[in-house]
Amino acid sequence: MTFTSAPAVDALLDRARDIGALDGLLESLRSGEVVAAAVGPVTAGPLEELGVPVQYPDRHRMGAMIKEVTDFLTTARCRIVATGAGPLELRGHAVIVDGEPVDLSPGSMRILRRLAATPGHVVSREDLLAELSPGTTPHALDVAVNRLRAALPDGRVVRTIPRRGHLLVVDPAGLG
Repeated sequence: MTFTSAPAVDALLDRARDIGALDGLLESLRSGEVVAAAVGPVTAGPLEELGVPVQYPDRHRMGAMIKEVTDFLTTARCRIVATGAGPLELRGHAVIVDGEPVDLSPGSMRILRRLAATPGHVVSREDLLAELSPGTTPHALDVAVNRLRAALPDGRVVRTIPRRGHLLVVDPAGLG
């Protein structure tokens, strides 16, 4: 989430407070799942006062902030897992398998991200359901997993373990 002026930060915080969403917003910004970026320390100030970590460049300019965000997302927010289909890279909201981009729906992306957090280990159906929208049925989870498999170059990298859950199959040979 990018911020270009302190008044914009104040306006967001005020609106979140007005609608009773301030605690949720701050929790998201502090979680590490949402990254706050500002054009400089003055803009970052109101967030930092509330304990939110904020990325900002040494040169307090819009272009420098964009480069800071891009650099951060392509390095710190990247996970690479060795699979039988080749290296699987999660970069922000992008997936690259063996050098080729893969288009995923938001639900499939959330499932893949959760499986990639513990590659080679079973993730329970309940945990995967929790990654999807509230009220998602077990059948909808099955559909989402099947869509994920269909979108990947080799759907066998997502394995179903009956009555337990699913796992991302890792290549024991590694990335080499």
